[in-house]
Amino acid sequence: MLTPVDLGGAFMFSDSGTVIPVSEARDKLTELIATTKQGRVPVIGRYREPGAALVAPEIVRLLPQLLGAMARETGHSVGGRRRHTPNEKVYMLGDPWPFVAAALWMNGHRAMFAQFASDTLDAIQEADAANDLPRMTVEEFLEAMPMTLGGDLPDEAQEAVIDVLKECLPTMNPTR
Repeated sequence: MLTPVDLGGAFMFSDSGTVIPVSEARDKLTELIATTKQGRVPVIGRYREPGAALVAPEIVRLLPQLLGAMARETGHSVGGRRRHTPNEKVYMLGDPWPFVAAALWMNGHRAMFAQFASDTLDAIQEADAANDLPRMTVEEFLEAMPMTLGGDLPDEAQEAVIDVLKECLPTMNPTR
């Protein structure tokens, strides 16, 4: 739950329906940053649409650990149940993985997206091994991406996602 920020009555969090205009945020930047130390998250944008949120550095530092934990949980869940027979395919990784992956991609966090995908594939392969199943290959993982990301990622981004994953997944874990 977001807590309102009062900087002279003009600034509130987005849950109140008010977004801090960029033009006003510049003048109050020091105050806005100070509010993050109080656990508040000022939302800045244009035309009443959120564009960015200021968060404390501690929260930013948590993100890689949270993504890693989500990747492991998703991977172990998918890998532990994905095949009843050796030739059965996976077409979706399940929620909320697609939403998080698409948000990373669409917000320009391509390296973080690639690491998230790589960590997920690693966890699937670990679960496969623990269940005496053939390890999911990079190709099988890539086959699942269109259906997995289909509702959360625009069609025009699908090809770029696959291209990036084709390039980076084999190099992020050479034992695949």
